[in-house]
Order: sequence, then C-alpha cells, then structure tokens
Amino acid sequence: MKNVNLAVLFISTVCCTHHSEESTHFETDQLLNDIGNFLILPAVEDFSEQSKILDDVVEKFHETPSEALLTAAKNQWEVTAKSFEPVYLFNIGEVKRARYHLKHYNWPTNPDKVESNAALEALSQSTLNELSSSTKGLGSIEYLLFNEAAENLMHRDAVSEKRRTYLKLICAELENNAAELNEKWQPDIHDYLGKFITSKGSSTLEDPFNMLYNGMFNMVDHAKVTKIGKPAGLETSKTTNSKLVQAPYSGYSAAILLKDLEAIETLFFYTDGKNIGDYLLFKTKENTMAEQLKKLLENCRTALQKLQNPLHIAIDLEKETVAEIHENFRALEQFTRIEIRSALSVIITSTDNDGD
Repeated sequence: MKNVNLAVLFISTVCCTHHSEESTHFETDQLLNDIGNFLILPAVEDFSEQSKILDDVVEKFHETPSEALLTAAKNQWEVTAKSFEPVYLFNIGEVKRARYHLKHYNWPTNPDKVESNAALEALSQSTLNELSSSTKGLGSIEYLLFNEAAENLMHRDAVSEKRRTYLKLICAELENNAAELNEKWQPDIHDYLGKFITSKGSSTLEDPFNMLYNGMFNMVDHAKVTKIGKPAGLETSKTTNSKLVQAPYSGYSAAILLKDLEAIETLFFYTDGKNIGDYLLFKTKENTMAEQLKKLLENCRTALQKLQNPLHIAIDLEKETVAEIHENFRALEQFTRIEIRSALSVIITSTDNDGD
C-alpha cells in the first residue's frame, strides 16, 4: 500500500508540474513562426504576383492601347493596391529600414512631378532610380490610370505615348520592388523571416514580437491619423483636403481601409496556427479583451460601410459619417495602444505619423 501511495504522489507531482509549465509559458517562437509561414509569406507572395499581373496588363496596354485594356489595368490596380495592405502590416525591422513601403506606395502622389517626369526626353528604367518615390509606385500608377485625363492615354500623340511609357516603366519598377521584397522574406533566398523569428535584440524594442505588434499598431495609427483624420480635418488642422486620402483618383480609399481591418483581424484571430489572440488569452486568462477588439473592428467596418460616396468626396459631403469613422478608429487605436499593449507587455515605438 505504501508503494501505491508513493506512485500516486509521483504521478500527481508530474501532472501538476506539467500543468504549471503549460500555464506559465507561451511559445512565442512558434507564434512568430506560424505568423511568418501562414501570413507574412503568403502576403508578400501575393503582392509580388499581383504586381506582376499589373505590369503585364500595362505592358499590353502600352503596346496596343484600348479601352478594354485600360479598364483591365484599372481593375488590376485595385487588386494590387488591396494586396499591399497585408504586406504593410509587416512593415517592420530591416524591411522598414529599407523603406520598401515608400517604394511600393508613397502617397499623396505629386501629379505635377509625375507629368514632368513623363515628359522627360530620356525615359528609361535607370532614369527612375533618380526620381522621387512620390512620383512612382501605386500612388502614381493610380493617378495615371484614373485621373480625369486618363482616357488620353489611349491617344497616339507624342504626349500620350510618353505618359504610357512612364506608366509602363513605373509598373515594371513596382513589379521588381515587390519581387525583391518577396525574396527578402523567403527562407530559401534571403531568409529575413528566419532572421526575424530568431533575433534576440539587446532590448525589448528589438524583440521580434514587440516589432510585430508595432507593425500592427502602426497600421491602426496610420489609418486613423493619415488616411482619415488629416484629409477630413479631424487631427491638428480643421481644414479638409480631399487629395490627402490614400486613393483619391480611383475612389478606393474606403475599400483599402476595409482591407486594413481585415489584415488586423486576421493577425489576431486566423486559425491555421497560433495567433496574437491566443497570446492575449494566455496573458489575461479570459476572452474579454479579444471580444472587445472584435467589436471595435466591426464598429470601424460598419461605419465605413455607411458611406454613400468615395471617401475623398465624403469628407465634405458626409461629415458626420466621416467623423464617426474617425472616432471608431480612434477607439481602436486607444484600445491597442493602452489595454492590449499593457496586457502583452509591449512597448510602442515610433509610427509612420511621427514627426507630422
């Protein structure tokens, strides 16, 4: 009987120890690995692929301009621009320092400079290296495809041909930059994903999960301040400026904001592997914060869907709705900056709005 009691005591001790270890340790390395493989790699691969498709369509349009191909280019621009948002979510570490986000989508674009660049006598791929990112990338491609004079791209005069050539060149550069970013992350090429997951910085600021969370927070803050607040006169200035929205020529600004919300929600709650929601549950031991986050995301989504006009028009015609959108993004920004940040022991660093 004594031996039996000892055996029971031993088993109980092992079980309790194992349970204690499970309750005091969360595999953040596995979390980072899952997010890398299930979210980051698919995002950069898709953006690279969509940029290539856009380049192919514009190349055909350059060779044989037609209304059908112009429409196809516009449609593919929308797909490509939306595919960039999940990539921007992971604008962190070496990728951010290399300023890939500006190479891909620097806005607002500078229309006057785009036109002067298009009129240059010696236009070539190498020429583009010397030009500002505000005259290239998705913002400038949008301007050329969607502005009021876009139909002139189909004309055969010298000016229109130069504009088509410039469009072709900046689309080719976008494809190259997107492919370069994809290769940067890929494990079998430059493997920044592996370096990122295993990096152990000298401070919390350089911790990979801290950087990951800051990438997400940057997207929330950037949406609230730059994509909504500044154009609508709801930040430091009370003056509205429709040209400051992300996609003023195509009218897809609100649709892109919806992609931001989708990317954030996926980061927290996707089911293929460990997600930030799992980590939040481990830290807080309850679902209250996760449910509140879902509610705040849905509030932002619902407010955006109330718009009757594209955002660049709505900021003047639908002021109450735009103010509601801004307020809901403000609530989301505060919740991620204070409550969730505190629960996850994260330090918020700089965002793309700092210094504005």
